[in-house]
Amino acid sequence: MNKVMRGLVAPFLAISIGVGVGACGSGTAGSGGPLSSAPTPSIEAVVHKPAEVKKVLDAFLVNVSDESDAYLKDAMAKGASNAPDEERAANFRKAYPKSYEYLEMEDKKAAALIGIFAVTAMLTPDTEMTANESGIKIEGQTAFIKGSDVKIKGIEKSGQGGSDGKLGKIVLTFKGSEWKVTDLEVQQ
Repeated sequence: MNKVMRGLVAPFLAISIGVGVGACGSGTAGSGGPLSSAPTPSIEAVVHKPAEVKKVLDAFLVNVSDESDAYLKDAMAKGASNAPDEERAANFRKAYPKSYEYLEMEDKKAAALIGIFAVTAMLTPDTEMTANESGIKIEGQTAFIKGSDVKIKGIEKSGQGGSDGKLGKIVLTFKGSEWKVTDLEVQQ
């Protein structure tokens, strides 16, 4: 390389490196201003309240009760079914479409949860089922309620928060922008 070329390359490299380093340390993309002048958004932790969980649970319970009436009428009209388990499960899911919208869990558990409240709805005329707000416990994005904290009109000891009954606990998880029932514990 001749002396003239070396003389041009060295300053060009120095300027290029200086501009590159300077660009990394200043401004936002295309703004030319320093990074420290950009406002930093404050991230607030979302604090969930039992009332919002109760609202979801109550809507779920109303749907189960309403869909149970239609399911019972249909089952009475058709009689007993000898269909395979898969077909019966699919028919059950079709009979409770609105109720399933509140659930995000495996099919067996979903059917069990709906079934527990559906039987109650079928056996108790004009059933009103509601979640006991004081029984809802929230830990971050997860909420829990004991099955015994679900009040059922016409059933004397329901909603009292004891440990009686087959349904041990219902678990909800906040996903995206809504609560979904994601698990249940059944006592043996």
